Amino acid sequence: MENLAISGYPLDTKRFIEHADLTATGIVTPVPVWKEGEDGRRQRTDVQATNAAGVPEWMVNVSWLGESWGRAQEKTAGVRVASHTEPQVRRHHRVDFIDLTLNVHVNRDGRLVESFTASGIRPQAGEKQ
Repeated sequence: MENLAISGYPLDTKRFIEHADLTATGIVTPVPVWKEGEDGRRQRTDVQATNAAGVPEWMVNVSWLGESWGRAQEKTAGVRVASHTEPQVRRHHRVDFIDLTLNVHVNRDGRLVESFTASGIRPQAGEKQ
């Protein structure tokens, strides 16, 4: 089954963050380009992925307090952000993403997969833009 995009859902970060402060884990990594191997399995390359405009993409890891099966639980996710330079986030500090979007698609195994993208990160008070 091919990778089919189902939909992207823009998230109102002001409303979302009221319920779940997105906190930087301090981990920011280049998003790698993946290629199809001869055995049909995906293989990671050493090349950094870029968006349609050619801007390098980065994965900014965040955490928030959530709930699963009625129990409080720390959740984590990566948010894919395009930037000419590595995004600078402070560990354990709030991250306010611009145009945060939840994307849902069907993977090769036929399972629903969710991912997050954003067009940027708003600087916190007192930080340079």
